[in-house]
Amino acid sequence: MSDDGVAWYLQQAGRIPLLTPSEEISLGNEVQAYMAIRDLPNPTAAQKKIIKRGLKAKNRIFNANLRLVVHISKKYAEANLSTMTMLDLIQEGNIGLSRAIEKFDPSRGYKFSTYAYWWVRQAVTRSISMSDRSIRLPINAITIQKKVARFAEAFKEENGRHPTMDECAKYCEIRPCTMRAYLEHTPRISSLDQLTNPASKLYEETTILDLISGNESSPEEELEIQHGLEQLDELMADIPERDRWALELRFGIDELGPLTYVAIGKILNISRERVRQIEARWLRKMRLKMHPLHRKQPPN
Repeated sequence: MSDDGVAWYLQQAGRIPLLTPSEEISLGNEVQAYMAIRDLPNPTAAQKKIIKRGLKAKNRIFNANLRLVVHISKKYAEANLSTMTMLDLIQEGNIGLSRAIEKFDPSRGYKFSTYAYWWVRQAVTRSISMSDRSIRLPINAITIQKKVARFAEAFKEENGRHPTMDECAKYCEIRPCTMRAYLEHTPRISSLDQLTNPASKLYEETTILDLISGNESSPEEELEIQHGLEQLDELMADIPERDRWALELRFGIDELGPLTYVAIGKILNISRERVRQIEARWLRKMRLKMHPLHRKQPPN
């Protein structure tokens, strides 16, 4: 999906209002009630009403969290340019979001977005893992590969040798012939000089090494960054959701930013001038919060 396509998708999602905490709880309870009876062969009239309300509630939660799926998918799209498109990742993430809605229990007290994040990320990463292989392996085979890799490392450290095929199979509780088949399709180590996407004109000369950051922040810098983010979060806490999103897009706090006034206006379905006014208004208010002594004093 191109940048214009992502902007269009966000524009559609942005028209749907976000859920308040109380709405999350009430809608989540309706979905749970629906899940408890959805497989009944002959529901009563009252149960049909519960099912109808539950489906409507699930759809409302789903639409209100489409931006979360785009946010997560974009992170992985940048690192997997040669395997899946942004649209592919969004579709897989939507499957994870749907599953999260069905599993969400409002009585536990956490926000839905926090819970859904892990389901969406799992769906996206699994789809990438499958698409990276010429031969598609089932999820349990990929799990076994990861499990045996950890076992082999620990075994060698303890015994000074690599484990045999039979020892690996016994540890994973599968047959040796199955273990052999799984290990034959274990991903090989790639060179850091390998091109990330030779077919792309934009990345035709970019290697894996070029994408690895060579500078690590010191603990002091990390603390300073964390403190700044916490302070920024406090300053933006009282800003309405739409205005806050406009600022995040404008200054690159959101993964899609930084964007121009025109691009933000298209996403939020408002004018370019309105975006500029939102930016000026809240920057002025945040500056006054940070430097209250700069307020104009009334004349004596």
